[in-house]
Amino acid sequence: MRAGAGDHEHYLARAAEKGRLTEGEREAALGRLTTTTDLAGLADCDLVIEAIVEEVEPKRALFAELSALAPDAVLATNTSALSMTEIAGAAAKPERVVGLHFFNPAPVLPLVEVVRTEVVDDVAYEAAYVFAAALGKEPIRCHDTPGFVVNRILIPLLNDCVRVLDEARVTPEDLDRAMRFGLNWPIGRVR
Repeated sequence: MRAGAGDHEHYLARAAEKGRLTEGEREAALGRLTTTTDLAGLADCDLVIEAIVEEVEPKRALFAELSALAPDAVLATNTSALSMTEIAGAAAKPERVVGLHFFNPAPVLPLVEVVRTEVVDDVAYEAAYVFAAALGKEPIRCHDTPGFVVNRILIPLLNDCVRVLDEARVTPEDLDRAMRFGLNWPIGRVR
């Protein structure tokens, strides 16, 4: 959690350098930031977002513990592909569990998939959606399906790109140019 605070400081400094925040706004944001390494420190939270290792069992164990500490909080997982409903099943109140899949790097990319589990309460779900929008993000509503929305589209597309490299005998550079100039994707591959 201490490293996470350093990440926040870094991204807030970058936002101020780029003029997206004033120095006063950066300082105010840092002043609102509280870190803890003790889960009990989350007991009074209205919303807790988990972003630990991308494995079901550690997430389920954490949700069981969090739901005991903060029984009325909305608990959100930031998983990119795991079953939200399976994770929610470990919570004392699975109807209070939602998905908030922030795209990486979260301080830069605006999209948040707000994922509805099979058992979520509408009030908890809407609270998560409103929270994402209040952060200035672009939330979209979706259900708990493999890959949610973006990854469900992206993975087959990436697989097709690899097939095109082989079958059409196009160079990676030309494939990159085709995606940027034919489909207007603004960012090419990492060089």
